[in-house]
Amino acid sequence: MSTERAATAPERVDEIVDLLFELVARLRAHFAASAAACGISPAQAAAMEQMDRPISMRELADRLSCDPSNVTGITDRMEAHGLVTRQAGESDRRVKRLVLTDAGRELRQRLQARLMQGPAPLVGLSEADQELLRALLLRTLGRET
Repeated sequence: MSTERAATAPERVDEIVDLLFELVARLRAHFAASAAACGISPAQAAAMEQMDRPISMRELADRLSCDPSNVTGITDRMEAHGLVTRQAGESDRRVKRLVLTDAGRELRQRLQARLMQGPAPLVGLSEADQELLRALLLRTLGRET
């Protein structure tokens, strides 16, 4: 490795980190704006994104990396708006499964459609650039395919 390259590597890494934080901030802002346009909070939108099938409250908490008590509050608000129902688990009635209602499925579809519209930073990239970024991120995370 050349001396010149070694001297600029920390600066380059620092710039990459700054750019990643900026990208994450833009993605969060887009996510929050999409949720608001659908009349729900970002926490409710995050929960709905995980509900591609009936899911236990514990699994939802795990997927959202939050305490189960937080999922209870999110679920209460979603249930009050007719977006989700709680059903007893098939093998253990103490386990509550969350199931999207028809209104919840329709709202989830609208949310996903909004998320795929601009100004989401990644949507504007070409398919080739998206695939390159995906591959780089997977390699960076040690999950090469």
